[in-house]
Amino acid sequence: MISDPWKDLSTPVGTETASARRVDAGGRWDFFWAKDVAGRYMLLLQHQRALETVVSLPRLHGIEVATQSREDGNGGRLLIRLLDASLRDIFLELCNSILASTFQAISETDALGRAVARTWRWHHLLRGGSSILLSPEEQKGLIGELITLDRHFLPVMSASDALLAWIGPKDAPKDFEIGLTAVEVKTRRAGAIAAVVISSEHQLDDAGLEQLFLHVVHLSEAQSGHPGARSLNDYANGIRTRIENLDQGALLLLDERLQAAGFRWEDDYSTSLWVEGLFEIFQVRDGFPRLTTSSCLPGVARVKYTVALSECQEYALPEESIRSCLSGG
Repeated sequence: MISDPWKDLSTPVGTETASARRVDAGGRWDFFWAKDVAGRYMLLLQHQRALETVVSLPRLHGIEVATQSREDGNGGRLLIRLLDASLRDIFLELCNSILASTFQAISETDALGRAVARTWRWHHLLRGGSSILLSPEEQKGLIGELITLDRHFLPVMSASDALLAWIGPKDAPKDFEIGLTAVEVKTRRAGAIAAVVISSEHQLDDAGLEQLFLHVVHLSEAQSGHPGARSLNDYANGIRTRIENLDQGALLLLDERLQAAGFRWEDDYSTSLWVEGLFEIFQVRDGFPRLTTSSCLPGVARVKYTVALSECQEYALPEESIRSCLSGG
């Protein structure tokens, strides 16, 4: 791979122009190395078809990820631009990673989806996530969110709306939020102390919401052959198959969310199996044991604390409560 593919590109003149060279003259997808009028490095992917779903893009430190309409009105382009020149080596690695991710794409839409999903993967890495397999705790957390998506959101709304509501992988304070309803998901091992760890004063803060639910999923490690044991790959593939049957256009959103959470389809989690237990749902309202931004003294922030579930039983709700609320009940 060229060490600096932008080296021989001239800086263009004019506010709406860029100098560009196709990455691979024989390649299937229209990727271009480019420079803008400020001499900043870019990678462009031009596409002929309009996007079928709303594309959610990450915010990367020193790197811009954006979409643009093409001047001729046919399709558009995905733009990756280096804003901080000190990150040039990282930027080149990101660009090469995007190019590699689209090599096996079967359509232009698939190539665009893979490229966007790879930017979300880098969002995970640049915020301190691991470049290797997710840890058991990270797997548990992601599986809990996939279970919540599958059991409570997909049954009562479109796949696209359900995935747009899943905001936890995008560094949002809560895992799911749609309209004035939010759901925070926690997992705990069956038989362990009946408590969950809350990682900030924002997670159980219901300011500005009409309904806030705490969904606790019992999830324990299991041995191969255990009835009902599943890996993270099993959960991800199950969700993908369900969404594919409902709305293929929403698969791009699913890939974005999974990559932002640190999951890659090529990773193998088959040796790490999990089995589901009980589900507990609580309504977070006045009196619920919690810390919020308003209850913390000025200067106190980024708190982490434990909530004993034994003290939450008066706020317990039946499992169908979240679905009922989401469907207008």
